[in-house]
Amino acid sequence: MQSSLTKLFGLSFFLLTGIVGFILANHYLHVAEIRSTMSKSDLALQRVRHFSELMEFARARTRLTSQILDTEDVFEKDKINQELEIYANRFART
Repeated sequence: MQSSLTKLFGLSFFLLTGIVGFILANHYLHVAEIRSTMSKSDLALQRVRHFSELMEFARARTRLTSQILDTEDVFEKDKINQELEIYANRFART
């Protein structure tokens, strides 16, 4: 009787250990999948931010170029040109 009880406890412990191991392995795989998805999402978000910045710079460049053509004052043109250079540098860095 004691031998079968010992075997039953041993088998129960072995099964419980197997179940816990399976759950931990499944959890690890699930967490790895979530991390992979989040890193892809973060990369896509960074790309959208860069694209938005580039669009902003392009709009500013168009506006400043139009101002240069409309302005008669040489000093004002130089000031706008310097501002245009700042945007061009930011555009290149982005």
